[in-house]
Parts: sequence; structure tokens; C-alpha cells
Amino acid sequence: ISAFLTAVAEDAAKVDFNKQVKPILEAACVHCHGPDKDKGDVRVDTKDAAFKGNEDAVGITAGDPSKSSVFTTLELPDDDDLAMPPPKEGRLDKGQIAVLKNWIAQGAAWPEGVTLKQTTRIDFVKHVQPILEQNCVSCHNPEKDKGDFILSTKKQAMETGENAPNIVPFDLEKSAVYHLTTLAEDEDDLMPPKKSGGPLKKEEVAILKAWIEQGAAWP
Repeated sequence: ISAFLTAVAEDAAKVDFNKQVKPILEAACVHCHGPDKDKGDVRVDTKDAAFKGNEDAVGITAGDPSKSSVFTTLELPDDDDLAMPPPKEGRLDKGQIAVLKNWIAQGAAWPEGVTLKQTTRIDFVKHVQPILEQNCVSCHNPEKDKGDFILSTKKQAMETGENAPNIVPFDLEKSAVYHLTTLAEDEDDLMPPKKSGGPLKKEEVAILKAWIEQGAAWP
């Protein structure tokens, strides 16, 4: 029962457009549905365009995900030509889809004057996994779990650690995995420690930052 109530509470949690919705749309949608390329005559870079959709379907119907193609196309099977994002680009994570569904159900609030811009979409396997495997897993695995933190699986990465959770999708402030990589070289809590090859390169830290901001999707 407690797990069910927790799930209900999370579903009911107010979705923050700038913190949760904007990063998903900018990384996964705007490159094909923006000012430079409006595939299917669909744009999602502005509120008016995103709500409008095209002549075949309404983009967003505030309060009703089932009548919002921005959401319904996310749940189509891979072999459907209208499935978004296309399978070749990688479908969205369940957590990301839930955010968009809840946002629309809650009224699809879109702050005035906010225009979305294309950003680089972070792919876990391609961008994040190599960083974690090369720099972190050697000290954070089932055999050697420094700080009681294990990074071998998604469940362990999200739930273990003395200060768990260390990875909170869409929330940099609460994600120690990111913060500890930004500390000075002489700080004891720097991850990975200087003696273990730290700190990470700036571009690696930027990847972890963007990954968490986009929802920390982990296949």
C-alpha cells in the first residue's frame, strides 16, 4: 500500500516546465520540430505552435494527454511511422514520458515568453556509460562499495549510498554524482579522487550535468 501511495504522490507532484519539460523537448524534439525544420508541419519550440500541432492532430490539449499528439506519439509502437522520437534516435525513457503526461494532465502550464532551443540529447550508452565505467565503477560496485554507493545498475545507482539518492532525475541540486565531480582537486570529497585519476574532464562533467537535467534516462 505504501508503495502505491508513493507512486500516486509522485504522479500528482507538480511538474516544473523549465526544470523538467523544457530539457526533454529541447533535447529530443526541437531539432526536427523547430524553426529550422518542421517535420510533419509540427513545431514545439513555442507555446502556440506546440499547442496547435498540425492539420491532422492537436499538439497539446491542456488537461487531456489522450488528445495531445505531443504525448500520444510517444506511446506508439516502434513500427508505427508516427512514433516519436523515431526508434533510430532512441525512444524516451518511461520517466520522461511520465513527466510529459503529468504536465499535460496538470494543465500544460508554459511560462510566457519561453521559446525552446535545440540542445544536444545525451544518450546513456554512448555518452554516460563510458564515463561511469572508466572513472567510477571500480570503487562503486557490489564487491567494493565505497560510501555504500553502487553504480553497477540503475536501481543501485538511484537508491544506494550514504546520502541516497545520489542521482535525482531533472534535479542537479539533489544529485551528488554531479556535484562531487565539480569540487576542487584538493577537496577530499572530489569524485573521482585525484589519486584515482580525477577530476573528470570539463566535457565529461558537462555530459553528466545535461544527462541529469534531461531526466537521467538509463536503459
